[in-house]
Order: sequence, then structure tokens, then C-alpha cells
Amino acid sequence: MISPRALVFGVLFIVAGFIWQLAQSSGGAQPVESPQDPTEAQFATSSVDLASDARLVQSVSTRLKVISLEPDDGDRVFLREALPDGVAEEREVEAGLWVLIQPGAWIAALESAEGVRNEKTVFVPEGESAVVEILASKFAQVQGRLVERHGGPSGSLDVWFLPEGLEHPETQLDSASLPRTRCTFEGGFRSPYLEPGNWRISVGPVGMALGEYGPPRVLDAGRHEVEIHIERGLRLEFVLDRLLPEGGFAGMRFELQRRVRRPSVVESEERAWRKVSAIPARRLRSGPGIWPAVRVGRYRLLLRGRTQRWASPGFEVQENEDLRMSVTLPEQSLLTPAMKRDELSLPLKVDILPYSAAEAWKEGLVWLD
Repeated sequence: MISPRALVFGVLFIVAGFIWQLAQSSGGAQPVESPQDPTEAQFATSSVDLASDARLVQSVSTRLKVISLEPDDGDRVFLREALPDGVAEEREVEAGLWVLIQPGAWIAALESAEGVRNEKTVFVPEGESAVVEILASKFAQVQGRLVERHGGPSGSLDVWFLPEGLEHPETQLDSASLPRTRCTFEGGFRSPYLEPGNWRISVGPVGMALGEYGPPRVLDAGRHEVEIHIERGLRLEFVLDRLLPEGGFAGMRFELQRRVRRPSVVESEERAWRKVSAIPARRLRSGPGIWPAVRVGRYRLLLRGRTQRWASPGFEVQENEDLRMSVTLPEQSLLTPAMKRDELSLPLKVDILPYSAAEAWKEGLVWLD
């Protein structure tokens, strides 16, 4: 005989089970999946190719993104495939988002709210990704960097933008009407807005152009990228064929001396040479001695001690040719009593060889766009 209490509990249990099954069938208790990144979800599905509605993208990893360099809410981005016959349907896409494309050449256009439209062409190989940066402006703008021959920072220099017919300013009055900017210590710069047309670039302070780069280039509306290679002298490096003896050359230094052209002064005389710079001999223990900016001319290397000095024969530093010198140190037994000021220096053996393929360096301006 079932008690009334057990009967009530049984009915409640059956009703609870029925309600749970009903909830399961309606999906109310299904686990919630973490939302998938929409971009990745787009790549995981078959997307319609931009060049043809009838084809599907086969290489889902080939993609393109267009970025406005100065974003504005009214910017519109358009893409079209750069076909040989020039006929391709243009599609509007969203700025700053990846778009799946067929491999090949594409033309990206950015149109501002004012109707100013600029375009760039990019080639995207199969399986690659590319980003196109466009400035939607009716003006031209140049951004770039100054590059020193040996990779050092250029320092903060003026960069001038010269309209056709004008030269690097000789006076402050001449500079008043010329567009210019000042690069960072590392060499980066960006020009003010320029009217589209013919422009040249010049670098250096007023009255002293480090380089003027031409011929004039026609700058269309939009942003242009450039590298300016500045030549401030050649590289001269020297190494020792044996280490300095302990204490033997303490307090001595190497001097780079330049030939001074004076009437009636011959090269063999001490006064025919003038010091350019010096390096303490002790520094040669840790590596080569380097003069990174040597002008074209005739030089010699001098080892100067407290009372003696040794000089190499004169050698030429040619244009666009870096040099390396191998220096053979004098034996300590050759040390002599104190020398007189005008007494000829003792001989110092130096072998000079080309240091690098200097032809790879080209002074001037390289447009990157």
C-alpha cells in the first residue's frame, strides 16, 4: 500500500522531469559558445570574390586592407582589379578591414567627404596580405627619412621643398616663402601640404645646401614616400697587425692628418700636414679605429707618443671609396730619445685596401612610391 506522502513525491518528480525535457527540446538550456572573431569567421567561409560574383575565393589567405592616413567619418574606400584591358567592376569596402581578394594587381581608391579621390595600385601574390595607405587630400605631401652613408643618425636638419625655378635659400629673407620642415634626429620628416605640381627637395641650413635633389618631380595629390641619401664623407678604418704591448704605448694616440696645400711646402715636411682627429691607442685593444666621415683628399696616419712619432706615407682618399688600413706597429727597440718638433717622423708601415663595395651607395633621392 503506497502512502499518500510517497504518492505526492512521485507525482512531483514526474512533473519536474517533464518540465526539464520540455526545456531541453526548446533549446533553453543549451551551452553558449564563445563568439568567434568576425574576421576569422569570414575567412573560414566561402566569400564571393570582388572581381566576379560567379567565382568563389579559392585562396582564403590572400587579402587586402586599405587604411586612410588621416581617417575621417566621410571617407569611402573602393577596390577594383587592375585587369589588362582596364575594365573592372569597382566595389566599395570598409576602410581598415581585411578583404578577401583574388591574387594579382588591385587598384585601391580613397574618397573624402569633399569628393577628393586618390588611388594606389598594389600587387598581392597568392597567399599574401597587403596594406595600402592612402591620403585623401587635394594637396600633396611628402614623408620620408634622411639616410647617412654609414647608418648613423642624420641629426636634426632642415628639409626644403623648392618650386620650379627656385634654389636653396641663401638668406633668411629668401627662406621666408619656401615650404620646409625639420627632420627628427633619426632623420624622419613629413612635409607641409604642397600644391600638386613640380617640386625639388633640398637639405641643409640657410646658405649651405648639403644636397639638392632633382630634376623636379611632379607630385600628384596624396602622400609620397622618399629616402634622401646624404654623403658626408667616406669611411676610413684601421686595424693593428698585433696587439699593443702592455704599457708599451700608454698615453700614445693615432692622428689622421690631412695634406695642407701651401706654397713652397713639400709633403716630406712636418708642417705640410694638419691634424683632422685623433684616437687614443688604448682604444685599439677592443676593436678597429674608425673615422666615419672623411672628405676626399690626401692623408697620412701618425702615431704620436710622448717624445716620438711615426708617420705613414701619404695616401689618397678617393670619391665614393671607403678604405681599411692595416698598421704594423714599430718595435719598442726602435724608441729613440726625444725628437725635435721639426724633425721628420719615423716611418710607420701601413697597408691600404678598399673596405667595401662603395658603388652600392648612391647619393641622392629615392622615391619609394
